[in-house]
Amino acid sequence: MSKLGPIARVEFGTRSQHKIAWEKSKRLRPGKLVAISTCSDGFRTMCKLATITQRPYFGGLDQDPPVVDLMWANTGDAVLDPSVEMVAVESRHGFFEATRHAMVGLQRSAQTP
Repeated sequence: MSKLGPIARVEFGTRSQHKIAWEKSKRLRPGKLVAISTCSDGFRTMCKLATITQRPYFGGLDQDPPVVDLMWANTGDAVLDPSVEMVAVESRHGFFEATRHAMVGLQRSAQTP
């Protein structure tokens, strides 16, 4: 738990047949937005958003499968049950946290009459 909400350390697998050098990879960098759903649902009815908060090297990227920390956009969406298998899709372009202040400003300006 953090001041901003629940943070969970998750381990993940990829469908890639190639070994990925995670310490050099541009995948799952801090600030990236990921969409998460249960494997059984497959994004048909449920899509939860989270931000990568940390990619620890020791005890994280050096593990097989690798480990990252996630913070959910909506604290009510947090999945803290380790028995639930999830699937995630990463945004390929841009960093959410770097542009969040501008996005919130646009939301507020759209809400004012």
